[in-house]
Amino acid sequence: MKKIGFALFVTWGIIACGQSGQPPQVQPTPPPPSNHTGPSLYVSPSGLDSNPGTQEQPFKTIAYADKVASAGATIHVAPGTYFGGFTTMKSGTATAPVTFTSDTKWGAKIIPPQAGGSSMGWHSTGDYVIINGFDISGLITSPGVDWRFALYAEGNGTQIINNRLHDILTDAAAAHAANASGNGGAIVEIQLGANGNNPAYTGTISNNLVYNIGFDASNNREGGIYFGSPGVIANNIVYGIAGGVAITPEKLSSHVNCVNNTIFHSRFGIYLSNDTPGEQVTTNWNVNNNIIYDTVYALTETTGSGVAGHNIFSNNNISLASQATYRLSVGASNFNPVNGDPQFVNYVATGGGDYHLKPNSVDINSGTSVGAPTTDFDGTPRPQGGAFDVGAYERVSP
Repeated sequence: MKKIGFALFVTWGIIACGQSGQPPQVQPTPPPPSNHTGPSLYVSPSGLDSNPGTQEQPFKTIAYADKVASAGATIHVAPGTYFGGFTTMKSGTATAPVTFTSDTKWGAKIIPPQAGGSSMGWHSTGDYVIINGFDISGLITSPGVDWRFALYAEGNGTQIINNRLHDILTDAAAAHAANASGNGGAIVEIQLGANGNNPAYTGTISNNLVYNIGFDASNNREGGIYFGSPGVIANNIVYGIAGGVAITPEKLSSHVNCVNNTIFHSRFGIYLSNDTPGEQVTTNWNVNNNIIYDTVYALTETTGSGVAGHNIFSNNNISLASQATYRLSVGASNFNPVNGDPQFVNYVATGGGDYHLKPNSVDINSGTSVGAPTTDFDGTPRPQGGAFDVGAYERVSP
């Protein structure tokens, strides 16, 4: 879990656009979770862990529901506030995952406890787990624990979808302490360790709203989405990454579709790097159809040796980067770049705006089908027009 700082003393080349090439073979974007036929368990702030976990007599904590769950179970979490700093360990299977779902999207809110607990809001270690629709916030409004992660998962087949994950290490003292220790933090991370470059393993971070980590630009060991697994990063909206990076691999990571994300108002947009001696170069990433707007450095690929990682960059819209738009390894290229202001309906740098596309946006019908998800952030089917749109939202004509 040690975070690697984003060194600027790296090797990159000025890239050429519009060249041809074959995309790497990566895991397809999975469909949204289906309705499972396994047992249902229920959790409510008014419940008791001594209850049977039925809808009429729910449990009180997510962690206790996890203890009694079995493969295929759906754990329904009612709206309300829950203290985080817990670990869930139960595993499902590829055909019968364990599903944690907030019955009202973002209605089940997980916040730091006033004392004790972990440096992680939610630590998931089981395989084939779906975490769907929660609001996890590290914002401390009273004495409490400073989390370094909102959500940290280590299990194969994990899907983190439709969540609002935010406000980690925004306290100045906590952010600087984490940075100085060499640990840093992330809002959301999937880390499969040595299996991060094994295509037999997979993870998904999709359709999440991810924002606000770090206190200022000196906190360069914090990030929005860290991904140490093969799989999918799609349809996420990421902003407010003060000193670090919006989306980046963690240690070993290969065979990834990083597609149709909207990133803005952050220091780094997407940063593929592996400058740590003895570790494998990040390789076989499809970085397609992303909007990266209002950053310092937009799209970066670096390795200490200057060896390209066989990654493909295609149909990305990068604009309003104050220092650099593309900084890619020698031999890497960006194919079919989309140039121009994305024309959000209402751009607000600090969040709360409307990041759908205006009717005359250059991003409409400008994406590639390679790795593209079949729905957008809202669940709207893709494509709506003659081709896929760029970014987390697909434009729907009135």
